[in-house]
Amino acid sequence: MNSSSSTMSFVLSQKGKPLLVMDDYVFRLNKITNTTKYYRCENRDCTATAHTDLNNVLLKVNANHSHVIEPEKKEIRIFKQIVKERATKESTPIPKIYEEESTKNDFKILDYCYFTVSKRDDSLNKARRLETPPIPDSQIFGIPYLYTRTIENEEFLCVDKFIKRKTRILLFASNEQLKVLFQNSIVLMDGTFSTCPKIFDQVFTIHSIKYEQSFICGIGLLPDRKKSTYRFVFEELKGFHNRLNLRVAKHHPNIWILIRCIQGEEIRFNHVLIQMIGGLTCRTKTAATNAIQ
Repeated sequence: MNSSSSTMSFVLSQKGKPLLVMDDYVFRLNKITNTTKYYRCENRDCTATAHTDLNNVLLKVNANHSHVIEPEKKEIRIFKQIVKERATKESTPIPKIYEEESTKNDFKILDYCYFTVSKRDDSLNKARRLETPPIPDSQIFGIPYLYTRTIENEEFLCVDKFIKRKTRILLFASNEQLKVLFQNSIVLMDGTFSTCPKIFDQVFTIHSIKYEQSFICGIGLLPDRKKSTYRFVFEELKGFHNRLNLRVAKHHPNIWILIRCIQGEEIRFNHVLIQMIGGLTCRTKTAATNAIQ
């Protein structure tokens, strides 16, 4: 086969190794020298090979494959790679990622592709866990950029300060949440302690009433329950209830999972606000709801 007429691209294997795709045949990296990368067809019974330089420029190819071409394999690998990348970079549930990516691609082999990928939820969950930062054992730790933004990639970490040595305050709120907070005269506050990571003392929540509905407008991690700490929060907000989402209403020793839940609360806030603006009435309060509020 003439190498100049070959179409080539690269994808990643499930283990993150590079794979060369040439004319819908897949080659695995077999060896690397100081000048050349040696690829071999992924079919163990096939002797087809390809050579590239270190910049992935094709040098030589022996395309005498002993098996029929399977173009669907390339589509499946690309699909897997996209799903894995999203699983490690987003907090979106993995089944939802499958569904969203499936609708973007008109695969003729979609059922087979879904079957082969969906059975690997465990490996994707493992890949996602490997991207999670180590759990800190003190309040002195760095927060990765991903955890300072909303799921829609907007600014979310509005306060991150040390009020004293090794005494830190974190407050999460989107611009829309702060806007609702500042526009209302009724503000509710509450603190919960059993759900808090061990390096902090409490999860502090700030709510505002709008459309006869309680909106959570800020969630903070506070180091203690002192008056000076609350005053510091209020001054930082410049004037800026315990009904949290069920995902938050449980013990969270892992601060990163808790922040993910807080990001999810911001999404819920936007959904409810849009519904209220659109004229949807709030749900009728039950005796249990009144008891909680």
